[in-house]
Amino acid sequence: MYQADGPLFERAEKAGGARTDIGFDELRMAAGITATNFPDAAQRDRVPTVTLEGTRVSAG
Repeated sequence: MYQADGPLFERAEKAGGARTDIGFDELRMAAGITATNFPDAAQRDRVPTVTLEGTRVSAG
């Protein structure tokens, strides 16, 4: 994972397509999310969005 995805993440940072205030190590949460068994497809599809957007209520 580190050998392939680490350089990919670094290229995305340099190209402006990824945050520069975090490191690849902080993305390890993705491994935990993808290894989880979800009770249904709806929850499986919802979890990545919640993970990426956080639990904040949007203003407005």
